[in-house]
Amino acid sequence: MMKFLILARHGTAQDKLKTTDDFERALTTKGKAESEFAGKRLKEMQVMPDLVMSSPATRALSTAIAICNKINYPQNKIISVSPLYEGKLREIVSLLRSINNSVTSVMLVGHNPMFDQLYAYLCERPSVSIKKGEVAALILNISSWSELNKNTGRYYFYISQKTNQTKPTMKNKKSKSRKKDLKEQIAVLIYAFAKSMTNTDSKKIQKAVKSASKLLAKAILKSMKSGKKKSEKPVKKKQTVARKRTSKPKSKPKPQNKPKQKPIPAATRVSQQSLAETPTV
Repeated sequence: MMKFLILARHGTAQDKLKTTDDFERALTTKGKAESEFAGKRLKEMQVMPDLVMSSPATRALSTAIAICNKINYPQNKIISVSPLYEGKLREIVSLLRSINNSVTSVMLVGHNPMFDQLYAYLCERPSVSIKKGEVAALILNISSWSELNKNTGRYYFYISQKTNQTKPTMKNKKSKSRKKDLKEQIAVLIYAFAKSMTNTDSKKIQKAVKSASKLLAKAILKSMKSGKKKSEKPVKKKQTVARKRTSKPKSKPKPQNKPKQKPIPAATRVSQQSLAETPTV
């Protein structure tokens, strides 16, 4: 079973020069709007983390609350974790490894440069720099949080404030199989749908979906292959077009030439004439 990690950086906060205490810096109006937008996009994608942990800094905790309000995650279940404020990379990795294995997806709300370092540790490519109020998500190819290690993560999605869009899933350049990427992405979407169900049979459905998602992915890939074959244009053979025989108008029969009369000899002509002139008795 895969695990999922969502890294949400806090929204735009008050200027450092206007306050002496960095820990107490609050979100600006822009920062609140950024946090609400991130939560709205997560809700549209049906992303519901099992566990939300936040830096205790005011700007980070306010961002976590704004996001959780949008995705209907209870505020009282947000866990404030001090290493997410000033901790080092090894402390964050150790924190993630200690998570109960029953938890499938985790959202961390915190700061940079820590989040960029954590992302680079788990997934070298493609490189991502998480801006204020933006969210980066990873698919972790582990079955237990204790297995978390370098390069065990793969890019899933990124919510950008600049374009107000969610960047599509990108292929990890280190991935050997594009098919495997697609199978995992389909499985994630199906699992997210099952996770959103609230009826009493949701657990049974989730188990069935988990076992069937890979088979469904294979079927989709198979249909995609057959679709490509059909779409390929066959080599056109030169077809001999049968020309229609145009019925030629019947030609009129040529008049038969009458045989030319042979000229009668002069002697014969005289005798005939003389016979004609001879009176009858």
